[in-house]
Amino acid sequence: MKSKLIKELNFCIKLWDEKVYCNFGRKIQCANCAAPYLLYKLISKKVLHDEKVPRLSLEDWKKLLDTKIF
Repeated sequence: MKSKLIKELNFCIKLWDEKVYCNFGRKIQCANCAAPYLLYKLISKKVLHDEKVPRLSLEDWKKLLDTKIF
């Protein structure tokens, strides 16, 4: 299950890099989408975002995925 979630998160970030939106969220801008945060939470059991923490940029997500912390 965890490997499927990691694949989905990688797909999500790749789509963000290529198109800036996906059809899942009715073409919502990826920068405003909750999907990466939810996938990250399901994978790592950690929360990355709340009202006090700014949203991650595309580059932040790429760095996070490159660290292979999962």
